[in-house]
Amino acid sequence: MTVPSHPKSNGRECLKRSGTLIAYSSVSGSKPRPAYARFFTPSGNIECEMVDTGTSQASVSCDMQKPPAIVQLAARGTVSICQHQGLQCTGNLGESPTRPRKLSYGHSVRVRRFRCTSAFRGVTCVVRATGKGFFISKQSVRRVG
Repeated sequence: MTVPSHPKSNGRECLKRSGTLIAYSSVSGSKPRPAYARFFTPSGNIECEMVDTGTSQASVSCDMQKPPAIVQLAARGTVSICQHQGLQCTGNLGESPTRPRKLSYGHSVRVRRFRCTSAFRGVTCVVRATGKGFFISKQSVRRVG
């Protein structure tokens, strides 16, 4: 394991495991925001994974079964959409040590810089600071913000 250099902004952090990730976490009295979440919609058609360990590799990925689509959101707010491309667009979020949880309609989950909200009409995921992100549903996959 390679231990990254300690962030200069806060001397009160230590390494902590979050699933398969190891990242710096605050040791102060406040509860740190999670660095990882995985969820699915009540219909089971959309599943998303949110990862933010504070690096530029932070992202949100959602995979829709029908019609097939995959969308990714980077920490900078850039969105990549793959849909209507048959087998080239199918896939899954890979193996994870944590099982996804159901995110009921009308509820949101936050992972540091990101927020995803589940609604009957679809899922919206954004970078909280800018509002840039995506909306994914059976009817459309599009950028927002």
